[in-house]
Amino acid sequence: QVARSVFDGKYRVTNPDSGSVDCQYWVCKQRLESSVYLQQLVEATMTKNTFERVAEPLFLGYYYKDKKHQDQTVKVDAMLKMFDQIKTPADQKQKVAFPEAGTHVIGCKLYSGAWKDVEAATFQFAEEKLGLVPVNN
Repeated sequence: QVARSVFDGKYRVTNPDSGSVDCQYWVCKQRLESSVYLQQLVEATMTKNTFERVAEPLFLGYYYKDKKHQDQTVKVDAMLKMFDQIKTPADQKQKVAFPEAGTHVIGCKLYSGAWKDVEAATFQFAEEKLGLVPVNN
């Protein structure tokens, strides 16, 4: 009920222009209950027990410049803690901070100041750790 009062209805609208570039890539109108359910999913599944069962190669890219300038959508310290708990051998996982990204969506050229760096680091990881071969289009 409180959320409905705050958001004046059943939905959280991040951009009222459904034809905007944002809304082409992201959901700009969502039911308020979805945030509650997402939080419950995170709390139930994003645990040390879950992370210790992951042994696949891992690339973790994230926005962090300093305490004031960092990802405001997810907790950077939680991502780094997860990274340390993942069972993947150290030589098969990599974490990279992108201080110039300026946003949660680090790989998005619409918003990120580091999307080219993110792309380059991701491709390098894919080639070196996953053995993928680039395809020129």
